[in-house]
Amino acid sequence: MRCYRFEKQIDAYLRGELPEKQQEAFECHYFSCKKCFDQLRIRRSLMQTNFDLTAVHLPGKDSGDAFPLRTIRKSGLVAASLILLVGAGFFGLRWHRNLVIERISVFDPPTIMITETRSPGDNVYYIRAVKAYQKENYDGVLQNLADISAEENSPKILFLEGISRLMVHDSSGAIEAFNRIIEVMAPSYFDEALYYKGIALLRQGRIREARELFVRLEGMFSPLRTQARQKLDTIKNNR
Repeated sequence: MRCYRFEKQIDAYLRGELPEKQQEAFECHYFSCKKCFDQLRIRRSLMQTNFDLTAVHLPGKDSGDAFPLRTIRKSGLVAASLILLVGAGFFGLRWHRNLVIERISVFDPPTIMITETRSPGDNVYYIRAVKAYQKENYDGVLQNLADISAEENSPKILFLEGISRLMVHDSSGAIEAFNRIIEVMAPSYFDEALYYKGIALLRQGRIREARELFVRLEGMFSPLRTQARQKLDTIKNNR
């Protein structure tokens, strides 16, 4: 029922006729609903096409030419134009969607300091990883973390990995690292894992899931409540 309400607003939205509040509600919905986003894309492509099919004349009975070459050429031209316009509409909407996702998923990487690990051998790689992080060498972080034994995958190492994967645009790897922190409810990194997992979900266009995490975090007694609220506002206000 909710989708039906927004489907009725598609033409008005594309013509820029929706009031601001309705426009914000519409965009918030279609960015998180694949079905409605696809319908919007198709409708926009058709509106942009705006061609007249009567311009393509079929031959009459007495034309003596069943399929005149000029008619075939004109039909082919119309079909090609339609394909190009539909494609342009699709890529235009996808570009707009990607631009919005880029805007709402912006974040500043947190400060990470060097602390001790349980294993002296792993500590060498961890220190190197943190130093690489501080120099913004995120590939170097991941290379050093790869040499740490699986048993040493403590929340602080998983958090360092998750942030670094976000910085190299590996959202799936970041989500996996943050999920492992969330599963064990590590008190020192639990809130941070929720917040940055939300960022990773935004990067994947999974806006509804990201909003749920930010809403959850906003309702917690957490130092990240304000940042979660800001993300919710950014998601709402960006077009």
